[in-house]
Amino acid sequence: MTIQFTGQPLEIGPPRRRAVLALLVMRVGTVVSIPTILESLWGIDLPDHAVTTLQSYVSRLRKLIVHRPLADGSELTLQYRSHGYVLDVAPENIDAVRFERLVTRGLAAERGGDRAHAFTLLSAALQEWTAPPFEDLSEYDFACQEAQRLCQLKLSAVEGRAEAALQLGRSGEILHDLEVEAAHHPARERLVRLLMQAQYRDGRQADALQLFDRTRRYLSTELGVDVGPELRRTHEEILRQAPSLAPAEVPVPAAPSPAAEPIENAPALGQMPFIGRQQELEVLRAAVHRACEGRGGVVSLLGESGSGKTTLLREFRRHCVEREIDVFTVNCPKAEGLPTHWPWKQVLRAAAERWPQTINALPADVRATLIAMLPGWQGTPGHIPRAPHPIGDFLVQEAVAQALLTLGRRPLVLVIEDLHWADVASLRLLRLLASQLADSRLLLVATSRTFRASADPNVRALLAAIRELPVSDEIMLSGLHAAESRELARAAGRHPTDTVADALHRRTVGNPYFLVAMLKQLNPDMSAAAVESLLPETLEEVVLERLALLPRLVNSVLRACTVLGDDCTESVLSQVVGGGEDGAGPAIQQAIRGGLLTRASGGLSLEFVHPLLRDTVRRNLSHGELGELHWKAVPALLNGARFSDIRDPIRAHTRAALRSAPPAQVLRPLLDEVEKAVKLGLYDVALDWLDLLADILHTPAGDQRYAQAELNVQLRRLDLLNVVQRTAPVSRDALRDRVQQLGCYLGSPQAGVILPSRLIDQITRGDLSAAEATVSPRSGPAQQENDPYLDFVTHYGQGRVHYARGKLSEAQASMDDALAVADGGTAAHSGAITARWLHFEARLNKAVIQWLRGRTDEAWQNMAEIWRLKCHGARPVATSLAHTYEAVLQVFEDDPEGARRNAIAAVEPIQRKWTSRWQWLIDAVLLWANARRGTARSADFAAALSSLAREELAGTRLITLGLALVSDAERVAGHPREAHAHLRRLRRLVAQTGEVVFLNTLPAHLLPWRALPHAA
Repeated sequence: MTIQFTGQPLEIGPPRRRAVLALLVMRVGTVVSIPTILESLWGIDLPDHAVTTLQSYVSRLRKLIVHRPLADGSELTLQYRSHGYVLDVAPENIDAVRFERLVTRGLAAERGGDRAHAFTLLSAALQEWTAPPFEDLSEYDFACQEAQRLCQLKLSAVEGRAEAALQLGRSGEILHDLEVEAAHHPARERLVRLLMQAQYRDGRQADALQLFDRTRRYLSTELGVDVGPELRRTHEEILRQAPSLAPAEVPVPAAPSPAAEPIENAPALGQMPFIGRQQELEVLRAAVHRACEGRGGVVSLLGESGSGKTTLLREFRRHCVEREIDVFTVNCPKAEGLPTHWPWKQVLRAAAERWPQTINALPADVRATLIAMLPGWQGTPGHIPRAPHPIGDFLVQEAVAQALLTLGRRPLVLVIEDLHWADVASLRLLRLLASQLADSRLLLVATSRTFRASADPNVRALLAAIRELPVSDEIMLSGLHAAESRELARAAGRHPTDTVADALHRRTVGNPYFLVAMLKQLNPDMSAAAVESLLPETLEEVVLERLALLPRLVNSVLRACTVLGDDCTESVLSQVVGGGEDGAGPAIQQAIRGGLLTRASGGLSLEFVHPLLRDTVRRNLSHGELGELHWKAVPALLNGARFSDIRDPIRAHTRAALRSAPPAQVLRPLLDEVEKAVKLGLYDVALDWLDLLADILHTPAGDQRYAQAELNVQLRRLDLLNVVQRTAPVSRDALRDRVQQLGCYLGSPQAGVILPSRLIDQITRGDLSAAEATVSPRSGPAQQENDPYLDFVTHYGQGRVHYARGKLSEAQASMDDALAVADGGTAAHSGAITARWLHFEARLNKAVIQWLRGRTDEAWQNMAEIWRLKCHGARPVATSLAHTYEAVLQVFEDDPEGARRNAIAAVEPIQRKWTSRWQWLIDAVLLWANARRGTARSADFAAALSSLAREELAGTRLITLGLALVSDAERVAGHPREAHAHLRRLRRLVAQTGEVVFLNTLPAHLLPWRALPHAA
């Protein structure tokens, strides 16, 4: 409900204030008592201070309306009078009052026989109806009752206007209103009857019969009753094409001026001038010209619903009438219970009425068959042999074909519309007749909807046979051209701008019926962007009706396609739809052949031919259906695709699916991809997926619907990043903070994950003091959490710090303590890669420490034990690490062949998969071994130096062993200047980090400064 002051709407306020005003407007000029208002607002359960609250509402309303003139200059006055309130205003200022008065006068004129005046009055009344009344007050009984009364009055106005229009021959002007109201009130038989008559007048006989069939089913299913006698009589008249359905000869009154014409009253398609289709019309003209010369044939006219088949035929019929060529038209309705050969029977009845002598001159056996086919028709009295009972299909085909070929000795056009609804026997008869038309003067024109013609194998076979005939044409109606769409808009009385006209053309793809329906909703201020998203309710209902006629699997294909969007390839679509044993492939091909889907430019993906179809399908998907389709799209896109190609679609579909499905279900396919990549050692790929999942799940503060799912993903990311050299340390710091935040929110502290990750970064960066503080026995988390795994990490961290500082005895003791905890079986931690890697590296570090302490035999025994126990279950991490450490021991042993062999073996498990944190050491060992063997190439030096530079850039500082090996390789290769540079760099790192272990413990052959006197 709104109030307009000089064209500007007034903001009335909250619902109860609007309810007070509505109650006073409904009883304008009458005092409404305070008890009545209170009961209308709150019922019998009044709140405290109800009267005071009412007085405040009235006071605010007075302030809103005071000194505000209405359109006619008058003002609203709200007064207290006789224990109540009254609103004084001229009734003409209330649209509901104007509407009711016009309806009353219009219905009276209609009952009195003044149909022209009735049509004018009721049209004016319906112009007052801009929206359902009191929609914003639906919680109040008084408003609902008044709204229901006004809606019933509107239905009476629509029906009265339709009765008048049918008598005036103006059926095209009422079709839109009748279709809208009949969709909302399917049980109102008078409304349905009037719509059927209007559709029949508009050349839509098949739609009228379908409407009757749908209404009969609705009444039977919902109410348990049959249709009434008037509606049944109208149905029978349409089947007979009764003359009573033709409009009366009444002069059409002058149309109102264009300025006053409402959008809804745009001319019907059949009332507009013939626009476009000149080439198609010329094909029909040429065909009938050939038929007149004795070369009959067939024209197949195919097009989607609303493409203009009926309009084209109407223009063709006019052409034939001007040349005195008879045209018979018959529809094949989609109705239950029709006898076989129904369209041919209608043709024969019409022919018998038009040319009784020709029919009666047919051979006796032919007439006998026709009489058996057409109960009630006897032809010329006399002896006629009895036809066999039942009549065989072949006899019927021969008799009908002979009768029509006899009629075809004169120029004759036979139009069979909606061939897709014809029975199989009628299709066979048409095929026989078509094959015999070459020497006749009979032209057969058969129309069909594109999809039905492609989906029905019988119709498809018939059309294929027709194409093989010597005299046949096929017309495939597509959309109008852009210029023709503009011309149609002008003919409808609309003059959109070029941009809006182009938007209308794109939106409707030039479909004339859709275009006219869109024009009815167009207002002068509508932008092109608004047109691109416009979907009138009437068009939506029409599209939904047609979708209901499609096979279930084709509808499933369309629903999936509207969700997949640009990712809708045939393979993805098939996986989303499923379809059992036969799969979705045939349904997809049906949708393509039937003009519902087409291949996008490039030919890989599919898209809707019609945007209105796409948007209707999508709008009518439930929340659950939409989520399920997005969920199914994810595994379908995953199948064999590259991550970079599907990252964005996966993100979009997963986010959409999460709106209606639990995270565990939606994320399962992506988590499976992660585990598959980890199993194959493709850690970089696994991290790509985990980064995507983290982005999908990361929500702003305060929105933790997916906290547990995100925590699981972030834990897995951190686990892999501990091993893979990929992200800068600051990123891992942020990741640890997020894990800690999520863990605190969920009440599950993640010290067992955060501490090892932090320790690894601190050691890698050479921040030994921070690492020492992290694993301090006095403040370490192990004691606070009572977690054996953290106890293991503490000992391991202490061992690594002692080792870097050259305290080898303390380092070995700490590693022994760590391994004692781990080997006790209590330190296994959730199967994480980090835990297994640290456990394994503790053993390898112990072997190196033993060698550097001079216990080489124990070191090699330890390595043999590692390989024997195969405790490196974290493949390929452990395999690469084991070969790397063994290569280091062989460097210490001055065994370049063994070192090279193990360095190569260390690369193989991770080659082209991911970059490990120890790649710099592998490359340095490989360079040293090749230099010692005399086979070092410039590429080897470049690889080693690049690895070391990359590590320093990523924050790694404990790389002194790598620099020592590169320096020795440069010395051996005869590059003393470069060897000096690496040694200076080594000293700077030792000074920064305190990693002095390799300055004092390396074997003599690895101390290049002894061979470089100026370097010491």
